[in-house]
Amino acid sequence: MIRKTGLLVVLLISLTAGSASAALLPPVTVSGLEWLQPVDFIGYSWNDINTVCDASSGSCNGSLGGNDLTGWTWASVDNVNGLFNYYLGSTALGPGPDNLIEFGNSWIFSMTHDGFLLTTPQEEFSRSAAISAIVRTLDFDGNPYLTLMVAASAPPSTFVQWAYTDRGTLKGNQDGVTGSWFVRNATASSVPITNTLALMALGLCALGITTRHRIPSTAVGVQLC
Repeated sequence: MIRKTGLLVVLLISLTAGSASAALLPPVTVSGLEWLQPVDFIGYSWNDINTVCDASSGSCNGSLGGNDLTGWTWASVDNVNGLFNYYLGSTALGPGPDNLIEFGNSWIFSMTHDGFLLTTPQEEFSRSAAISAIVRTLDFDGNPYLTLMVAASAPPSTFVQWAYTDRGTLKGNQDGVTGSWFVRNATASSVPITNTLALMALGLCALGITTRHRIPSTAVGVQLC
């Protein structure tokens, strides 16, 4: 009974540790960089993020809303310009805050095809689509820039596309559809093993150890440990 209780404790720890981080959606990899989904950070203000991420360097160290952002970089306007330019297929945006408007293109649909989720409600997709998020860069009035990739339907059955990195927003982020941008090198995620995976492996090993005397030595669970 004691062995079973100990095993349950180990397994519960392995399943719950890092559960806050698991709440984040999978990042999207673009040209060697991983981007967290802006939709994960709707409602967080610039000031909220500034408690765990340095506004000058962008370096993050700590948790926001229970999710560990350590190792991520709070993106600047130029970082997002680079992301948008990738989908534009040019260097139309930047350096610094900028914007571009065109008809008949499909930049945002390329982003959603790669896995980026809209920050507008999904039911609006038929007539408009947008991914809006704040960056760490501040304007002259001390307010953050709001970046926006949007498509809106316009007759005759075409789309007008906006790519903005210069729309201002207040630090309080009262907008219900505005997230935030976080980026890191794609290789960063492949180096460390997460605490959750490590503890789950520990739990599996414990399972093999506690049942070794009842399971034949050829069992997979025993061989793994």
